[in-house]
Amino acid sequence: YYDGSNYNINSVIYEYSAITDRFEELQSIPTKGALGWEAILIGDRAFLAVANYHDARNYNTNSVIYEYSASTNRFEELQSIPTKGGCDCESILIGDRAFLAVANYYDGSNYNINSVIYEYSASTNEFVAMQNIATKSAHALEAFHIGDKFFLAVANYRDGSSNYNIPSVIYEYSASTNRFVAMQSIATK
Repeated sequence: YYDGSNYNINSVIYEYSAITDRFEELQSIPTKGALGWEAILIGDRAFLAVANYHDARNYNTNSVIYEYSASTNRFEELQSIPTKGGCDCESILIGDRAFLAVANYYDGSNYNINSVIYEYSASTNEFVAMQNIATKSAHALEAFHIGDKFFLAVANYRDGSSNYNIPSVIYEYSASTNRFVAMQSIATK
C-alpha cells in the first residue's frame, strides 16, 4: 500500500516451495496503494485481481486482473478496470459462472459511489461489468452461500459527513433477474 513516501510501489506474489517448505518470491507487480487482492479459479485457469486505492494524486485509478501463464510461470496482466478508491475484490462462483465484485470507496470528492460487479465472459476472456450497486465508502466485501442461495455482503464505512453509523447491506443473487438484489440492511458502525 505505502512505503512511507510513495503509494506507487510493487506488491509481491509468493509461491510455496515443497523443496524448501517456504513461500518464495515468484514475482513483483506494480500497484497503486493496493488494498485488496482476490484469487479466482475458473476451471483450470487462475486469476488474481488487485484493488488499487490511489496513487497519491488521484483516487480514480485502475485496478488490474492478472491471469497465470504456465509457460512463463508468471501472472500476466489480462485486464485493467476503472475503480474509485478500490478497497477490496471478492469472487463469487455460481455454477459455471464467475463474478468479481469490486468495492469502490472514494472518488476524490464523494463517498456515496457505486461499486461494481463483473462477470467473466469466456468468449471475450474478460470480466464485463454487469451491475452497479449503490455503496457508501464500501470498505470490504464477502461472498458466501447457504445451500443454493448466494450472497454478497458489503461493509459500508461512511457517507461523507461525520456519520459513521452507516448500514451495511447483504445482497442475494437472483437467477430470474440475473442481478444481486439488496435483501437486508444491517446496522454497522
